[in-house]
Amino acid sequence: MHPPTFHGLKQLAGMDHTTANEGVEPEGLPAVQILGFVFATVVFIAVLVVVGVELALHEFDTAEVAAIETTGYPIKRETNAAAQALLYQGGVVDADAGIVRIPIDRAMADMVMTSAPGTTEEVTLTR
Repeated sequence: MHPPTFHGLKQLAGMDHTTANEGVEPEGLPAVQILGFVFATVVFIAVLVVVGVELALHEFDTAEVAAIETTGYPIKRETNAAAQALLYQGGVVDADAGIVRIPIDRAMADMVMTSAPGTTEEVTLTR
């Protein structure tokens, strides 16, 4: 009887995978290719998410503009109209005290006339 060889001992111990996997072809996919595929997939999904978010934000902005055009911020329009009326129209503030409001253009022209004492010409300001 011959003593067992090293190859025979590996077979007996169950460590010889060559005989256990006979007829099975090796996969042959290196880890670099698998990791590259996973990385490319993650990048592709990230790009899809970013594009989806940007499209959703664009749609939201479009809807917001349409809503503003429809409503038009009526309180803002009224406030601006009231401010313009106060700036560019005269009126009585307190008749008993003799306080009146003059248009801003006239008030600025009066200030220029009083700050330049040597001039007698009227100053016309334009907006």
